[in-house]
Amino acid sequence: MEQKMNHLDVGEFVLLLPEHLRSEEEHYKSVFEDDLTSRMSSRDERQQMTATVGYLESGQDRFVYNTTPISYQQFLKDPIIIVITPQSTGPQSVLFWVDAVQN
Repeated sequence: MEQKMNHLDVGEFVLLLPEHLRSEEEHYKSVFEDDLTSRMSSRDERQQMTATVGYLESGQDRFVYNTTPISYQQFLKDPIIIVITPQSTGPQSVLFWVDAVQN
């Protein structure tokens, strides 16, 4: 999985789920593929996003880099983690990152 995360092609992302959500993989994969595809779409272009699913041990606290003034909590138990890169977001990269920062 680490190799995949370091070499994402345009339109790919990694979806890391806690092991206890394995039985719901198709649901989460569909939800996140649809959401990211929507975020990568503009009036003129649509960037289809496809997930590779990996699993993390359940019951673990994971470090998140949280700089929001709402909460400075730096660890979450069993988060769903999305791994994307500027390369994997392709030509829509700027639109995605501007939207992510503003929202």
